[in-house]
Amino acid sequence: MRQFILSFIFILFLGFGLHAQIQLIGAANGYRPGKVDIVEWQLFDSASIEVFPSELNAYLVATSGYDAYNGKYYLSGISDINSETGLLEFDANNNTQSFKPGTLVSNISEFDMATGTMYKLTMDAQKNINVYATGLSTNQDSLIGSIQEPEAIGLMLDAITFDANSGIIYYVGMNTDNTMSLYKFSVRNPPFLVSKIQLTTSYYISTITAVNYDNVRDRLFARIANFDSTNKYLGTDIIEIEKNNGFIFPKVSLNKYPYFQASSSSYDQLSGTYVLVGLDSAGKKEMIAVNINTDTYISGYVPKSVSEIACNNTTFANIKYGAPVGLKKQNLVDDFKLYPNPVSDRLYIENSVKEDVKVEVYSVKGELLISKKFLKDSEIEINLSELSEGIYLVHLSTKDKLITKKIVLN
Repeated sequence: MRQFILSFIFILFLGFGLHAQIQLIGAANGYRPGKVDIVEWQLFDSASIEVFPSELNAYLVATSGYDAYNGKYYLSGISDINSETGLLEFDANNNTQSFKPGTLVSNISEFDMATGTMYKLTMDAQKNINVYATGLSTNQDSLIGSIQEPEAIGLMLDAITFDANSGIIYYVGMNTDNTMSLYKFSVRNPPFLVSKIQLTTSYYISTITAVNYDNVRDRLFARIANFDSTNKYLGTDIIEIEKNNGFIFPKVSLNKYPYFQASSSSYDQLSGTYVLVGLDSAGKKEMIAVNINTDTYISGYVPKSVSEIACNNTTFANIKYGAPVGLKKQNLVDDFKLYPNPVSDRLYIENSVKEDVKVEVYSVKGELLISKKFLKDSEIEINLSELSEGIYLVHLSTKDKLITKKIVLN
């Protein structure tokens, strides 16, 4: 029955086209000076953008990940509260977030959307590629297996993806002779198995990044940049990699874009849409949505300064793998109750945690409009009479909680 439902939804999304309610999430540092915000929006829809302030004042490149099994977005960065490095966890089900200092992170990692497990690759001084399963709740790494690769030049960023149907990590690495290899690590159940296939192209040098796996069609896609023997850039294509023999099939030419933003590719499983961010010859940044089913693409709006972009594949994981997120769609037990909502002028907040609380009111574009601090036993009342009608985000923070709620001002 689950497979039938998934097939039905897949056909429905194809009928809707590329705008089929593709939910995106990323990090941005352009809304509040010196601060990092979490941004959610629908593909190409500037009116749908919501900006959630975080406690990060900087983040580490290529360290984001989306756990579709639990509906959580992760980003490594530095807290502006105590200057500690750690992991920001943003729960996309209820817009709550927390920060875990000192959490083990990697910029070569991927989530298994069928189990919620995060896997990561590291390389040591002996040129061993080590594969770990990481427990985010316990902050512990478990070594699954290793393979020695003396010809590898190191680990490539943004070149890892996960086949949640079979429990396989796919990783594209580059060798010292400029050849590329496709690695397959079977990690979910013992024994740990590894296979390696050499990839070939007709160009002198090619680099493959932005690797994504289609868990509906069991296909592997990526972005390839090609160069000649003088290192002249020849163009970029979205390609399919035949996972069993390493053949490369060009799908869509993106030669209009000489540059691409790192750590900004993702894949919407239900609609078969490969999304990434490119810059044209004039330096204009655009979101690119490639329809893998028709080998066509369209481009359009992307929020300012956003990177570390992921597709919210929570619904897909819930349907196909029976992930628990469907039960989490309701908000967690409310520590704060806001009323009335909709509100006309004064907003009241019940604080059940009995701690001092900071209340901030933001526009959906991320503009801070009101900021007040209240003692734990004081009545919380916010005067909104100076604001115009519309939707606003109320940001409530204590020493260990950070919750954002939406209100409507009439």
